[in-house]
Amino acid sequence: MASAEQNNNQDWRSFLEKVSHQGLLKNMPFIIFLAVVSGLYIYSSQLAIDRQKKIDKLNQEIKELRWHYMDAKSKWMGELIETNIIQRSSRLGLKPLLQPAYVIEKDTVQKEAN
Repeated sequence: MASAEQNNNQDWRSFLEKVSHQGLLKNMPFIIFLAVVSGLYIYSSQLAIDRQKKIDKLNQEIKELRWHYMDAKSKWMGELIETNIIQRSSRLGLKPLLQPAYVIEKDTVQKEAN
């Protein structure tokens, strides 16, 4: 039983020696290393959060622009419907053709005779 208590006391003494002023001075390079690593970790996580916010903002802008594009495209497609074109052209005095279009060709036989 005494040896267990002595081991326990020695463990506490070794722990206190590590935590004491001299122990801290002895482990100062390691403590500085841990501080630098934790600082880099915090900086990189903040940088990642900022980038994610920018990405979310750009994705929202893309969605909004896509909706504007689809709205403009649907309006444009509506303007190209034949009935809409006929209505707009009737204001100018134009009427749709009742007969199909035909091609006018030159008479090449007369040209060769001259």
